[in-house]
Amino acid sequence: MKLTDEQLKKSKEWFDSKGINLTCPICSSHKLSPVPELTFQPIFHRGGVVIEEQSVPLIQVVCSDCAHVLNFSAMMILEKLD
Repeated sequence: MKLTDEQLKKSKEWFDSKGINLTCPICSSHKLSPVPELTFQPIFHRGGVVIEEQSVPLIQVVCSDCAHVLNFSAMMILEKLD
């Protein structure tokens, strides 16, 4: 699911309001930017993977220097997903 401009703006405001320092923990770069699409962390249940409706929606932030990815709960940041 593609994030809207409003959702990207809200995520940036959320990071700022929490005082989250978006510094890469691997290379110390400050060149991190959100991926404009939600990703989903599958939930494993009884030896299988549950896709979509029971997956955890994530906002990913990627370092443009070393490609390290940070994951954040989209539900906590955006409160609801359209």
